[in-house]
Amino acid sequence: MTDGTTVTSTAEEPGTEATTTGDADARDSPTPDDAEGDAAEPGNAADSAAVRRTRRWWPIEFALLALFAAGLATMEPALFALVAVGVVFETYAGVRGGADGAALELDREVSRIDPSPGDTVEVTLTLRNTGSRVVADARVVDGVPGALEVSDGSPRFATALRPGREATHSYELRAARGEHTFSPATVAVRSLGGAVERERALAATTTLTCSLPLSEVPLRAQTSIFSGRLPTDVGGSGTEFHSVREYRSTDPLNRIDWRRYARTNELATVSFREERAATVVLLVDARPAAYWTADPDDRHAVDHAVAAAGQVYDALVENGDRVGITVVDAYRDAWLAPAAGQAALTAARHFLAVHPALAYDPPDDLPELVVDPDHDPVDPSPLLARLPDDAQVVAFAPLCDDGIVEALERLEASGHATTVVSPDATRTDADGHRLARAQRANRVGRLRGAGIRVVDWPPTKSLAETLLAEARAGGGR
Repeated sequence: MTDGTTVTSTAEEPGTEATTTGDADARDSPTPDDAEGDAAEPGNAADSAAVRRTRRWWPIEFALLALFAAGLATMEPALFALVAVGVVFETYAGVRGGADGAALELDREVSRIDPSPGDTVEVTLTLRNTGSRVVADARVVDGVPGALEVSDGSPRFATALRPGREATHSYELRAARGEHTFSPATVAVRSLGGAVERERALAATTTLTCSLPLSEVPLRAQTSIFSGRLPTDVGGSGTEFHSVREYRSTDPLNRIDWRRYARTNELATVSFREERAATVVLLVDARPAAYWTADPDDRHAVDHAVAAAGQVYDALVENGDRVGITVVDAYRDAWLAPAAGQAALTAARHFLAVHPALAYDPPDDLPELVVDPDHDPVDPSPLLARLPDDAQVVAFAPLCDDGIVEALERLEASGHATTVVSPDATRTDADGHRLARAQRANRVGRLRGAGIRVVDWPPTKSLAETLLAEARAGGGR
Protein backbone atom coordinates (compact mmCIF):
# COMPACT_ATOMS: atom_id res chain seq x y z
CA MET A 1 0.00 0.00 0.00
CA THR A 2 1.31 3.48 -0.79
CA ASP A 3 3.09 5.24 2.10
CA GLY A 4 2.10 2.28 4.27
CA THR A 5 3.90 0.65 7.12
CA THR A 6 3.70 -2.90 8.35
CA VAL A 7 4.31 -4.27 11.82
CA THR A 8 4.22 -7.93 12.70
CA SER A 9 3.69 -9.77 15.96
CA THR A 10 3.82 -13.53 16.42
CA ALA A 11 2.51 -15.79 19.14
CA GLU A 12 4.33 -19.12 19.21
CA GLU A 13 3.45 -22.42 20.79
CA PRO A 14 3.80 -22.51 24.59
CA GLY A 15 7.37 -22.67 25.77
CA THR A 16 8.89 -21.21 22.60
CA GLU A 17 10.01 -17.67 21.98
CA ALA A 18 7.56 -15.10 20.61
CA THR A 19 9.12 -12.67 18.17
CA THR A 20 8.00 -9.40 16.64
CA THR A 21 9.19 -7.42 13.67
CA GLY A 22 8.83 -3.78 12.75
CA ASP A 23 8.29 -1.71 15.90
CA ALA A 24 7.00 -4.61 17.97
CA ASP A 25 8.78 -5.93 21.07
CA ALA A 26 10.16 -9.46 21.31
CA ARG A 27 9.15 -11.35 24.44
CA ASP A 28 8.91 -14.90 25.73
CA SER A 29 5.57 -16.67 25.61
CA PRO A 30 4.49 -17.90 29.02
CA THR A 31 3.88 -21.57 29.67
CA PRO A 32 0.11 -21.96 30.02
CA ASP A 33 -1.40 -23.15 33.22
CA ASP A 34 -4.15 -25.74 32.85
CA ALA A 35 -6.27 -24.04 35.51
CA GLU A 36 -9.18 -22.12 34.03
CA GLY A 37 -8.81 -18.35 34.05
CA ASP A 38 -5.11 -18.51 34.92
CA ALA A 39 -3.20 -15.63 33.30
CA ALA A 40 0.37 -15.50 32.13
CA GLU A 41 3.26 -14.44 34.29
CA PRO A 42 2.98 -10.75 35.28
CA GLY A 43 5.21 -8.50 33.24
CA ASN A 44 4.81 -10.37 29.98
CA ALA A 45 1.89 -8.20 28.91
CA ALA A 46 2.89 -8.32 25.27
CA ASP A 47 2.09 -12.02 25.00
CA SER A 48 -0.03 -12.51 28.09
CA ALA A 49 -2.61 -15.27 27.71
CA ALA A 50 -5.65 -16.29 29.71
CA VAL A 51 -7.76 -19.43 29.35
CA ARG A 52 -11.45 -19.34 30.16
CA ARG A 53 -14.65 -21.18 29.35
CA THR A 54 -17.11 -19.50 27.02
CA ARG A 55 -20.89 -19.47 27.45
CA ARG A 56 -21.51 -21.22 24.18
CA TRP A 57 -22.51 -24.56 25.81
CA TRP A 58 -24.26 -23.18 28.87
CA PRO A 59 -27.82 -23.73 27.51
CA ILE A 60 -26.98 -27.41 26.87
CA GLU A 61 -25.49 -27.77 30.35
CA PHE A 62 -28.64 -26.36 31.92
CA ALA A 63 -30.74 -28.67 29.73
CA LEU A 64 -28.69 -31.70 30.88
CA LEU A 65 -29.17 -30.73 34.49
CA ALA A 66 -32.90 -30.45 33.91
CA LEU A 67 -33.03 -33.84 32.16
CA PHE A 68 -31.01 -35.43 34.94
CA ALA A 69 -33.34 -33.96 37.57
CA ALA A 70 -36.35 -35.21 35.61
CA GLY A 71 -34.76 -38.67 35.31
CA LEU A 72 -34.24 -38.83 39.06
CA ALA A 73 -37.84 -37.84 39.65
CA THR A 74 -39.34 -40.29 37.16
CA MET A 75 -36.58 -42.94 36.97
CA GLU A 76 -37.19 -43.01 33.21
CA PRO A 77 -34.24 -44.76 31.42
CA ALA A 78 -34.70 -42.73 28.23
CA LEU A 79 -33.95 -39.53 30.11
CA PHE A 80 -30.74 -40.96 31.53
CA ALA A 81 -29.77 -42.06 28.01
CA LEU A 82 -30.23 -38.51 26.74
CA VAL A 83 -28.13 -37.22 29.61
CA ALA A 84 -25.36 -39.68 28.73
CA VAL A 85 -25.34 -38.51 25.10
CA GLY A 86 -25.21 -34.91 26.26
CA VAL A 87 -22.27 -35.63 28.56
CA VAL A 88 -20.34 -37.06 25.61
CA PHE A 89 -20.88 -33.86 23.62
CA GLU A 90 -20.03 -31.73 26.65
CA THR A 91 -16.79 -33.65 27.14
CA TYR A 92 -15.93 -33.08 23.47
CA ALA A 93 -16.67 -29.38 23.80
CA GLY A 94 -14.43 -29.09 26.84
CA VAL A 95 -11.36 -30.41 25.04
CA ARG A 96 -8.92 -27.49 24.69
CA GLY A 97 -7.38 -28.71 21.47
CA GLY A 98 -6.86 -25.79 19.11
CA ALA A 99 -7.03 -23.21 21.90
CA ASP A 100 -3.55 -24.20 23.15
CA GLY A 101 -0.50 -24.41 20.95
CA ALA A 102 -1.72 -22.09 18.20
CA ALA A 103 1.15 -20.32 16.43
CA LEU A 104 -0.21 -17.10 14.99
CA GLU A 105 1.37 -14.10 13.29
CA LEU A 106 -0.34 -10.74 12.95
CA ASP A 107 0.55 -7.99 10.46
CA ARG A 108 -0.89 -4.48 10.68
CA GLU A 109 -0.47 -2.25 7.64
CA VAL A 110 -1.64 1.37 7.47
CA SER A 111 -2.02 3.38 4.28
CA ARG A 112 -0.35 6.46 5.81
CA ILE A 113 1.60 7.07 9.00
CA ASP A 114 1.48 10.90 8.66
CA PRO A 115 -2.09 11.84 7.68
CA SER A 116 -3.71 15.24 8.06
CA PRO A 117 -6.70 15.73 10.38
CA GLY A 118 -9.85 14.38 8.76
CA ASP A 119 -7.97 12.13 6.33
CA THR A 120 -9.05 8.52 5.95
CA VAL A 121 -6.45 5.92 6.93
CA GLU A 122 -6.97 2.34 5.82
CA VAL A 123 -5.78 -0.32 8.27
CA THR A 124 -5.23 -3.86 7.01
CA LEU A 125 -4.82 -6.76 9.45
CA THR A 126 -3.41 -10.09 8.29
CA LEU A 127 -3.64 -13.08 10.64
CA ARG A 128 -1.43 -16.01 9.64
CA ASN A 129 -1.34 -19.57 11.03
CA THR A 130 2.36 -20.48 11.09
CA GLY A 131 1.88 -23.66 13.14
CA SER A 132 0.94 -27.23 12.30
CA ARG A 133 -2.52 -27.27 13.91
CA VAL A 134 -5.85 -26.12 12.58
CA VAL A 135 -7.19 -22.98 14.25
CA ALA A 136 -10.93 -23.57 14.26
CA ASP A 137 -12.00 -20.17 15.59
CA ALA A 138 -9.77 -17.08 15.93
CA ARG A 139 -11.26 -13.72 16.87
CA VAL A 140 -9.22 -10.52 16.50
CA VAL A 141 -9.84 -7.08 18.03
CA ASP A 142 -7.36 -4.42 16.97
CA GLY A 143 -6.07 -1.87 19.50
CA VAL A 144 -7.41 1.32 17.89
CA PRO A 145 -6.18 4.54 19.59
CA GLY A 146 -8.98 6.19 21.56
CA ALA A 147 -8.79 9.53 19.73
CA LEU A 148 -9.30 7.96 16.29
CA GLU A 149 -12.79 7.26 14.95
CA VAL A 150 -13.58 4.15 12.93
CA SER A 151 -15.23 5.57 9.81
CA ASP A 152 -15.84 2.37 7.84
CA GLY A 153 -15.76 -1.32 8.66
CA SER A 154 -14.82 -2.74 12.04
CA PRO A 155 -11.54 -3.40 13.86
CA ARG A 156 -12.98 -6.84 14.80
CA PHE A 157 -13.08 -9.99 12.70
CA ALA A 158 -13.21 -13.77 13.10
CA THR A 159 -11.77 -16.53 10.96
CA ALA A 160 -10.69 -20.18 10.83
CA LEU A 161 -7.22 -21.04 9.55
CA ARG A 162 -5.57 -24.20 8.30
CA PRO A 163 -1.79 -24.48 8.78
CA GLY A 164 0.08 -22.07 6.51
CA ARG A 165 -3.06 -20.09 5.60
CA GLU A 166 -3.83 -16.43 6.33
CA ALA A 167 -6.88 -14.17 6.53
CA THR A 168 -6.96 -10.46 5.74
CA HIS A 169 -9.35 -7.84 7.08
CA SER A 170 -9.50 -4.07 6.48
CA TYR A 171 -11.21 -1.11 8.10
CA GLU A 172 -10.83 2.67 7.93
CA LEU A 173 -10.06 5.34 10.53
CA ARG A 174 -10.59 9.10 10.45
CA ALA A 175 -7.37 10.86 11.49
CA ALA A 176 -7.32 13.38 14.33
CA ARG A 177 -4.55 15.76 15.35
CA GLY A 178 -1.76 14.35 17.47
CA GLU A 179 0.41 11.29 17.84
CA HIS A 180 -1.60 8.06 18.14
CA THR A 181 -0.13 4.67 19.03
CA PHE A 182 -2.11 1.48 18.52
CA SER A 183 -2.48 -0.82 21.52
CA PRO A 184 -1.64 -4.52 21.07
CA ALA A 185 -4.23 -6.42 19.09
CA THR A 186 -6.16 -9.01 21.10
CA VAL A 187 -6.53 -12.47 19.55
CA ALA A 188 -8.88 -15.03 21.15
CA VAL A 189 -8.50 -18.62 19.92
CA ARG A 190 -11.35 -21.01 20.71
CA SER A 191 -11.26 -24.79 20.92
CA LEU A 192 -12.88 -26.92 18.23
CA GLY A 193 -16.04 -27.22 20.27
CA GLY A 194 -15.99 -23.53 21.18
CA ALA A 195 -16.27 -24.06 24.95
CA VAL A 196 -12.71 -23.00 25.82
CA GLU A 197 -11.05 -19.78 24.74
CA ARG A 198 -7.43 -18.71 25.03
CA GLU A 199 -6.78 -14.98 24.70
CA ARG A 200 -3.47 -13.24 24.13
CA ALA A 201 -2.23 -9.80 23.09
CA LEU A 202 0.02 -9.51 20.05
CA ALA A 203 2.16 -6.45 20.71
CA ALA A 204 2.68 -5.01 17.27
CA THR A 205 3.17 -1.24 17.57
CA THR A 206 2.04 1.32 14.99
CA THR A 207 2.15 5.08 15.51
CA LEU A 208 0.32 7.67 13.41
CA THR A 209 1.51 11.28 13.59
CA CYS A 210 -1.25 13.56 12.36
CA SER A 211 -0.03 16.92 11.10
CA LEU A 212 -2.12 19.96 10.33
CA PRO A 213 -3.61 21.47 7.15
CA LEU A 214 -2.31 24.94 6.43
CA SER A 215 -3.62 28.20 4.90
CA GLU A 216 -3.18 31.98 5.10
CA VAL A 217 -4.29 34.62 7.62
CA PRO A 218 -3.71 38.41 7.61
CA LEU A 219 -1.71 40.25 10.29
CA ARG A 220 -1.76 43.68 11.87
CA ALA A 221 0.84 46.29 10.92
CA GLN A 222 3.47 45.70 13.63
CA THR A 223 6.69 44.52 11.94
CA SER A 224 10.31 43.67 12.59
CA ILE A 225 13.54 44.95 11.02
CA PHE A 226 13.59 42.02 8.58
CA SER A 227 12.33 42.39 5.01
CA GLY A 228 9.07 40.64 4.33
CA ARG A 229 5.50 41.08 3.09
CA LEU A 230 3.85 43.74 5.32
CA PRO A 231 3.88 47.31 3.92
CA THR A 232 5.14 50.02 6.30
CA ASP A 233 5.23 53.82 6.41
CA VAL A 234 9.01 53.76 6.06
CA GLY A 235 10.65 54.79 2.79
CA GLY A 236 13.38 52.67 1.29
CA SER A 237 13.71 49.82 -1.19
CA GLY A 238 10.46 48.12 -2.14
CA THR A 239 7.84 47.98 -4.87
CA GLU A 240 5.28 50.71 -4.01
CA PHE A 241 6.13 54.40 -4.48
CA HIS A 242 6.62 56.33 -1.21
CA SER A 243 8.38 59.69 -1.86
CA VAL A 244 11.16 61.59 -3.66
CA ARG A 245 14.08 63.11 -1.76
CA GLU A 246 17.38 64.80 -2.43
CA TYR A 247 20.08 62.57 -3.94
CA ARG A 248 22.85 61.26 -1.71
CA SER A 249 26.16 59.92 -2.95
CA THR A 250 25.51 56.50 -1.40
CA ASP A 251 22.16 56.02 -3.21
CA PRO A 252 22.11 53.25 -5.85
CA LEU A 253 21.81 54.34 -9.47
CA ASN A 254 18.61 52.34 -10.03
CA ARG A 255 16.76 54.61 -7.57
CA ILE A 256 17.67 57.92 -9.25
CA ASP A 257 14.71 59.72 -10.81
CA TRP A 258 16.18 60.06 -14.31
CA ARG A 259 13.06 61.70 -15.74
CA ARG A 260 13.32 64.51 -13.22
CA TYR A 261 17.02 64.84 -14.01
CA ALA A 262 16.21 65.20 -17.70
CA ARG A 263 13.75 68.01 -16.96
CA THR A 264 15.64 69.92 -14.26
CA ASN A 265 19.22 68.67 -14.47
CA GLU A 266 18.98 67.91 -10.72
CA LEU A 267 19.51 64.51 -9.15
CA ALA A 268 16.80 63.10 -6.88
CA THR A 269 16.23 59.69 -5.33
CA VAL A 270 12.95 57.76 -5.37
CA SER A 271 11.95 55.97 -2.14
CA PHE A 272 9.57 53.06 -2.15
CA ARG A 273 7.40 51.79 0.66
CA GLU A 274 9.40 49.14 2.48
CA GLU A 275 7.95 45.73 3.20
CA ARG A 276 9.15 44.16 6.41
CA ALA A 277 8.67 40.80 8.02
CA ALA A 278 6.52 40.39 11.08
CA THR A 279 7.61 38.62 14.24
CA VAL A 280 4.58 36.72 15.48
CA VAL A 281 3.95 34.51 18.50
CA LEU A 282 0.94 32.23 18.28
CA LEU A 283 -0.73 31.70 21.65
CA VAL A 284 -3.04 28.71 22.21
CA ASP A 285 -5.36 28.60 25.23
CA ALA A 286 -5.14 24.95 26.34
CA ARG A 287 -6.27 25.24 29.95
CA PRO A 288 -8.70 22.50 31.06
CA ALA A 289 -11.55 25.04 30.97
CA ALA A 290 -10.83 25.76 27.30
CA TYR A 291 -11.80 22.23 26.24
CA TRP A 292 -15.28 23.51 25.56
CA THR A 293 -17.51 21.52 23.27
CA ALA A 294 -21.02 22.25 22.11
CA ASP A 295 -21.67 18.53 21.68
CA PRO A 296 -19.80 15.55 23.19
CA ASP A 297 -19.50 14.08 19.69
CA ASP A 298 -17.87 17.24 18.27
CA ARG A 299 -14.22 18.24 18.30
CA HIS A 300 -13.53 20.48 21.27
CA ALA A 301 -12.42 24.11 21.06
CA VAL A 302 -8.76 23.36 21.85
CA ASP A 303 -8.50 21.01 18.89
CA HIS A 304 -10.01 23.64 16.61
CA ALA A 305 -7.59 26.22 18.05
CA VAL A 306 -4.53 24.04 17.47
CA ALA A 307 -5.63 23.27 13.90
CA ALA A 308 -6.05 27.00 13.22
CA ALA A 309 -2.63 27.74 14.74
CA GLY A 310 -1.08 25.23 12.36
CA GLN A 311 -2.75 26.90 9.39
CA VAL A 312 -1.56 30.34 10.45
CA TYR A 313 1.98 29.20 11.26
CA ASP A 314 2.61 27.77 7.82
CA ALA A 315 1.11 30.75 6.02
CA LEU A 316 3.23 33.24 7.95
CA VAL A 317 6.49 31.34 7.50
CA GLU A 318 5.78 30.89 3.79
CA ASN A 319 5.44 34.68 3.57
CA GLY A 320 8.82 35.28 5.23
CA ASP A 321 7.65 36.06 8.78
CA ARG A 322 9.35 34.79 11.93
CA VAL A 323 6.85 32.81 14.00
CA GLY A 324 6.87 31.22 17.45
CA ILE A 325 4.32 29.30 19.53
CA THR A 326 3.36 29.35 23.19
CA VAL A 327 0.58 27.73 25.22
CA VAL A 328 -1.53 28.96 28.12
CA ASP A 329 -1.35 25.97 30.45
CA ALA A 330 -1.06 26.15 34.21
CA TYR A 331 0.77 22.81 34.43
CA ARG A 332 3.24 22.60 31.55
CA ASP A 333 5.58 25.13 29.97
CA ALA A 334 5.42 25.25 26.17
CA TRP A 335 7.51 27.67 24.11
CA LEU A 336 8.82 27.54 20.55
CA ALA A 337 10.95 30.60 19.83
CA PRO A 338 10.17 32.69 16.71
CA ALA A 339 11.97 31.38 13.64
CA ALA A 340 11.62 31.26 9.86
CA GLY A 341 12.31 28.80 7.08
CA GLN A 342 11.72 25.14 6.42
CA ALA A 343 13.34 24.02 9.66
CA ALA A 344 10.87 26.18 11.57
CA LEU A 345 7.94 24.60 9.69
CA THR A 346 9.14 21.11 10.58
CA ALA A 347 9.65 22.00 14.24
CA ALA A 348 6.23 23.66 14.48
CA ARG A 349 4.40 20.69 12.95
CA HIS A 350 6.02 18.39 15.48
CA PHE A 351 5.34 20.82 18.36
CA LEU A 352 1.65 21.17 17.55
CA ALA A 353 1.18 17.44 16.96
CA VAL A 354 2.88 15.92 20.01
CA HIS A 355 3.55 18.49 22.76
CA PRO A 356 1.89 17.29 26.00
CA ALA A 357 0.39 20.74 26.65
CA LEU A 358 -1.61 20.39 23.42
CA ALA A 359 -2.83 16.83 23.95
CA TYR A 360 -6.01 15.92 22.10
CA ASP A 361 -7.53 14.49 25.26
CA PRO A 362 -8.04 17.03 28.05
CA PRO A 363 -6.18 16.63 31.35
CA ASP A 364 -9.42 15.73 33.12
CA ASP A 365 -12.94 14.93 31.96
CA LEU A 366 -14.18 17.20 29.17
CA PRO A 367 -16.06 20.12 30.78
CA GLU A 368 -19.74 20.47 30.09
CA LEU A 369 -20.73 23.65 28.27
CA VAL A 370 -22.16 25.49 31.26
CA VAL A 371 -21.72 28.94 32.73
CA ASP A 372 -18.58 29.03 34.88
CA PRO A 373 -18.88 31.87 37.39
CA ASP A 374 -15.31 31.41 38.60
CA HIS A 375 -12.61 33.73 37.38
CA ASP A 376 -9.56 31.82 36.17
CA PRO A 377 -6.72 34.38 36.10
CA VAL A 378 -4.04 34.10 33.43
CA ASP A 379 -0.67 35.73 34.16
CA PRO A 380 0.93 36.96 30.91
CA SER A 381 4.16 38.03 32.67
CA PRO A 382 6.20 34.94 31.62
CA LEU A 383 5.15 35.48 28.01
CA LEU A 384 5.91 39.21 28.14
CA ALA A 385 9.40 38.39 29.41
CA ARG A 386 9.98 36.14 26.38
CA LEU A 387 8.33 38.22 23.66
CA PRO A 388 10.68 40.15 21.36
CA ASP A 389 9.97 43.88 21.50
CA ASP A 390 8.67 43.94 17.93
CA ALA A 391 6.49 40.82 18.23
CA GLN A 392 2.76 40.74 17.80
CA VAL A 393 0.50 38.01 19.18
CA VAL A 394 -2.15 35.90 17.48
CA ALA A 395 -4.16 34.12 20.18
CA PHE A 396 -6.40 31.10 19.62
CA ALA A 397 -8.94 30.88 22.44
CA PRO A 398 -12.64 30.04 22.86
CA LEU A 399 -12.93 32.98 25.32
CA CYS A 400 -14.45 30.75 27.99
CA ASP A 401 -13.78 33.12 30.90
CA ASP A 402 -12.63 36.64 31.77
CA GLY A 403 -9.12 35.54 32.79
CA ILE A 404 -7.89 35.05 29.23
CA VAL A 405 -9.57 38.31 28.18
CA GLU A 406 -7.65 40.30 30.80
CA ALA A 407 -4.38 38.65 29.72
CA LEU A 408 -4.98 39.58 26.08
CA GLU A 409 -5.81 43.17 27.05
CA ARG A 410 -2.53 43.37 28.94
CA LEU A 411 -0.58 42.07 25.93
CA GLU A 412 -2.16 44.74 23.72
CA ALA A 413 -1.48 47.47 26.30
CA SER A 414 2.17 46.37 26.50
CA GLY A 415 2.72 47.33 22.86
CA HIS A 416 2.25 43.92 21.26
CA ALA A 417 -0.45 44.13 18.60
CA THR A 418 -2.86 41.30 19.41
CA THR A 419 -5.28 39.40 17.19
CA VAL A 420 -7.66 36.75 18.52
CA VAL A 421 -9.00 33.79 16.54
CA SER A 422 -11.84 32.45 18.68
CA PRO A 423 -13.54 29.13 17.83
CA ASP A 424 -17.16 29.33 18.95
CA ALA A 425 -18.17 26.20 20.87
CA THR A 426 -21.46 27.56 22.23
CA ARG A 427 -25.04 26.62 21.35
CA THR A 428 -28.57 27.77 22.17
CA ASP A 429 -30.57 24.65 23.04
CA ALA A 430 -30.79 25.36 26.77
CA ASP A 431 -30.88 28.39 29.09
CA GLY A 432 -27.39 27.70 30.40
CA HIS A 433 -26.00 27.39 26.89
CA ARG A 434 -27.67 30.63 25.79
CA LEU A 435 -26.19 32.42 28.79
CA ALA A 436 -22.72 31.03 27.98
CA ARG A 437 -23.06 32.32 24.43
CA ALA A 438 -24.10 35.76 25.67
CA GLN A 439 -21.12 35.90 28.03
CA ARG A 440 -18.74 34.94 25.24
CA ALA A 441 -20.28 37.60 22.96
CA ASN A 442 -19.66 40.18 25.70
CA ARG A 443 -16.00 39.12 25.87
CA VAL A 444 -15.67 39.48 22.09
CA GLY A 445 -17.12 43.01 22.33
CA ARG A 446 -14.83 43.87 25.23
CA LEU A 447 -11.72 42.86 23.29
CA ARG A 448 -12.77 44.79 20.21
CA GLY A 449 -13.43 47.79 22.41
CA ALA A 450 -9.82 47.56 23.61
CA GLY A 451 -8.59 47.76 20.01
CA ILE A 452 -7.95 44.04 19.66
CA ARG A 453 -8.92 42.40 16.41
CA VAL A 454 -11.19 39.36 16.98
CA VAL A 455 -11.94 36.72 14.36
CA ASP A 456 -15.18 35.13 15.63
CA TRP A 457 -14.91 31.71 14.06
CA PRO A 458 -17.81 29.22 13.95
CA PRO A 459 -16.02 25.88 13.45
CA THR A 460 -18.82 24.75 11.14
CA LYS A 461 -17.07 27.01 8.60
CA SER A 462 -13.47 26.81 7.48
CA LEU A 463 -11.06 29.40 8.84
CA ALA A 464 -10.45 30.66 5.30
CA GLU A 465 -14.20 31.26 4.79
CA THR A 466 -14.41 33.11 8.11
CA LEU A 467 -11.44 35.34 7.32
CA LEU A 468 -12.84 36.19 3.90
CA ALA A 469 -16.26 37.06 5.34
CA GLU A 470 -14.62 39.17 8.06
CA ALA A 471 -12.50 41.06 5.54
CA ARG A 472 -15.61 41.90 3.51
CA ALA A 473 -17.37 43.04 6.67
CA GLY A 474 -14.59 45.39 7.67
CA GLY A 475 -11.85 43.52 9.47
CA GLY A 476 -13.38 42.16 12.63
CA ARG A 477 -13.54 45.37 14.62
